[in-house]
Amino acid sequence: MALAGKVAALLRIERVELSPSVLLRASLNLDRAGVEARQYLRDAKDLPFEYNTFDAVIGAHVLEYLDDPFAGRFEMVRVLKPGGPLVVVATRRGIPAAPWRPKWHPGHITQDQLMLEMEGAGLIGVRAYPLLTCAPLARRTGVAGVGFKEGVWQWSDT
Repeated sequence: MALAGKVAALLRIERVELSPSVLLRASLNLDRAGVEARQYLRDAKDLPFEYNTFDAVIGAHVLEYLDDPFAGRFEMVRVLKPGGPLVVVATRRGIPAAPWRPKWHPGHITQDQLMLEMEGAGLIGVRAYPLLTCAPLARRTGVAGVGFKEGVWQWSDT
């Protein structure tokens, strides 16, 4: 929703989620905000899209929850058009998440690890950035990585 409110270009949003309740909540929020999006109840390791489909792919708070994060990264790169950016945001494991660890088992993803894994998935120009909370005493809570699929980037209107 934050991206849809900031980008002036025509957006086609395709959202994949494994949790029915999260998918429903996102659908209600997107509808309420007037953002048109198609949503799929699917695993990020098995995306329902052709190769080279999207101008950009964003994976927020996904990889650290997958049993096979490499498969999730591969799928995100697979559906990305050549030259397009992949943005990955990962939450660092911390004390507040401790009660959910047995069920969701989020992994700790460091900035260096994220960069290496994105490069290992075939991305170029990879950069990673620490994310900070907006609290009075800001602390690192996550990491964002950006990399590009090799090839020439061409923006489309779809």
